[in-house]
Amino acid sequence: AELQQNFPHVTAVTQYYVPELAAAADIGVNEPANALQLLIGIGDYDQVSLAPYLRGLAHVEVGQMPAAIFDFQTVLAHRGAAFTTRSSIYPMAEIGVARAAAASHNKADSVAAYQRFLVLWAEADRSDPLVKEALAKSK
Repeated sequence: AELQQNFPHVTAVTQYYVPELAAAADIGVNEPANALQLLIGIGDYDQVSLAPYLRGLAHVEVGQMPAAIFDFQTVLAHRGAAFTTRSSIYPMAEIGVARAAAASHNKADSVAAYQRFLVLWAEADRSDPLVKEALAKSK
């Protein structure tokens, strides 16, 4: 509400920041269907927003793995913004693909995504839970 009040004419705020924040909150309280309703309408901003990643998380939670994989791959296809801002969204999308592929019983795609994640986070602490998961499931 404060963002909307302070920046009512800023397109980024009104068109995707606020819906993304609301969707992330919905995902956090286990209401992924509500999050999807918010995120579907902001697809025009997929290349500059977190919407496809959040949609992927929500699709996983409602059991729609092909849609989740598509959403995470949308993030992966437009990695420039994520890399220039040093965001962790790109490696997190790889983990998302890996998990959704595994849930879809596609071990080959899951293993490949975990391996790509490990390349991206080659410098990460090996005790990090995500790194441990990827190491265990990338074989």
